[in-house]
Amino acid sequence: MREPTSLEAILADLDQLSEYNAKLRTVLLSSPLPFYFVRPDETLDERQARTALADSLTRMNRLPEDEESSESIKTPLALSGVLCVESETLEQIDAINSLKARIKTQVVAFKKHGHQQRGFLERVAPSDAGVFEVFSQMPPGERIDWWRTYAQIRVLAPTIESVSFTWAKSHTQIIRYEYEQVLKTAEALKNEQTRERVLSRLGQIGQSVPLLFRRKQAPQLRANLVFNDEGERVRSSTPVSGVLVVARERLPRVVYHAPRRDDRLERFDRKIADEPIIPELNIYTYRGI
Repeated sequence: MREPTSLEAILADLDQLSEYNAKLRTVLLSSPLPFYFVRPDETLDERQARTALADSLTRMNRLPEDEESSESIKTPLALSGVLCVESETLEQIDAINSLKARIKTQVVAFKKHGHQQRGFLERVAPSDAGVFEVFSQMPPGERIDWWRTYAQIRVLAPTIESVSFTWAKSHTQIIRYEYEQVLKTAEALKNEQTRERVLSRLGQIGQSVPLLFRRKQAPQLRANLVFNDEGERVRSSTPVSGVLVVARERLPRVVYHAPRRDDRLERFDRKIADEPIIPELNIYTYRGI
């Protein structure tokens, strides 16, 4: 039987990742190669922009609350860009990506086999505590930004010709449910008081009222990519979850399109009531019903 991942092994890999990130940050800050910086609603000088890109690629810890409150980078899609690097730097990036993938796999295994870690846990917390919850509250776990720790650095092929950053417009996703579907969901609620309250509300509403699940979709930054594949242009589009890296001395053609307001979608949203009729399930209906 395979031995479950230990907390000590995860901490060792996190320390190694921190060292790798620090070395990569030093290389990126001293690089003379060009970059393109995307950060909406903010203007930085060249040095500040390069530092922001390097930090976005290498930071794995959460900032103190006083810094987080004023730092728009904490939203993953708030900062992006294209950064040229030397081919030797790709070896560092490959090592970092491999280590990130290993840490993610280890953490998943650690959570799955947490009950086998009692010997370590009993030295730091009651034996019935959740292993991963304890780990997340311990230094350095208490400061770890897991999204950044897991996120792979995206490397573009050197055949890239152009990158066009565009915003997928914000919209509201509306899903209409049948009364029986909502009833089944309500009956499955674990909290007895909540379950009885929702069932009572459903009884008052009746089966003739349209029941709508409403979810706001935030704008999403995307990169439209064009590659030159032996003289043939190959296009693709992908969500951007950070800085794009390419190993070459010249930037591809890069364009950034600012987000636009979509009045048509806003008018559609006005058909939906402002407040949910079943808040516990985020269920709405149309205005005037």
